[in-house]
Amino acid sequence: MTDARPAQERRKATRKRCLFRGRVLFNDNIRTLDCMVRNLSDGGALIETEALTILPAGFRLAIDARRSLSAGVVRWHQPGKFGVELRESA
Repeated sequence: MTDARPAQERRKATRKRCLFRGRVLFNDNIRTLDCMVRNLSDGGALIETEALTILPAGFRLAIDARRSLSAGVVRWHQPGKFGVELRESA
């Protein structure tokens, strides 16, 4: 059986497309930023924000539809898009 992911794919887990509203929380949860979660995997997500937004290196991502809160780290970004690594928050 071969791996169906493209050669340039670096994710360890398969991503699943979605369209969830989310919130990025930072500065000890004092500041929030609305976002859209476009895909999810076991260890990460693609989120979209306003084009000029810059996310802090570490933050928390709340996804209301899944009732989840995860610690996040930015791994890559393009204008308005961020690939993030996610870990469960306590």
